[in-house]
Amino acid sequence: MDEVARLRRAPTTTWVVSLAGVLLLSPLAGWTRSLDADPPKNLDLSGYWQLDPSQSDDPHAAILAVRKKLAKQQRPRTIIPLDSSGRPSADPEGDRDAIIERDRLAAQMAWRRLESLLQSPERIVLTQTAAGLTQKSADGTDEFEAGGGRTIVSFGNSGGERQAGWHHRDFVVEIRGGDGTTQERDYSLDPAGNLLVVTQVSGGGAPKFKVRSVYVRGSGAQSVEDLSRVPAT
Repeated sequence: MDEVARLRRAPTTTWVVSLAGVLLLSPLAGWTRSLDADPPKNLDLSGYWQLDPSQSDDPHAAILAVRKKLAKQQRPRTIIPLDSSGRPSADPEGDRDAIIERDRLAAQMAWRRLESLLQSPERIVLTQTAAGLTQKSADGTDEFEAGGGRTIVSFGNSGGERQAGWHHRDFVVEIRGGDGTTQERDYSLDPAGNLLVVTQVSGGGAPKFKVRSVYVRGSGAQSVEDLSRVPAT
């Protein structure tokens, strides 16, 4: 019996749940809607805002729940290591372990990236103008021009395009990466006057995540450096 036949008779299987590739292989999707440049009347998102964890979703918990669900659905995968010439590997067991470890690390990085896309800053300062919305946080400053068309932004490993504007009473920021990953953030005020930020991430066949972050008004911030000391009111 040759080596290939032996390996096919006694293959090694693994249940590594991997998003690597799932998040990286979809073509750039089209924009789902047009956004307006003009803000609605009697709405101003400006202010100092502090995240209220008790009213907000936990991105880590949301991802963990999906990972557990995918792990139950994952089918065993047969691994038959081959060398560069396509012949059976001289060390199939060692090479098989290396493949499993490589896939595990790639999946771990993909999940971490996904979680980072769902995270919201603990404290932010929003400034709404006729031109759009500016957000300042400990992570830096983002200026979103409403109805200004698509702009090239840094996003993941391949960059992406961003558009921003108003959709009814929500200020929407959409980013579509060249690798197929999409991120959308919707800013609005709830009936109690709190800032509601809904973040959605999907791409390349990966599960769609939707995380809700609720911010209450803070006071005392005079600059971005003060954001770490903003008390809630």
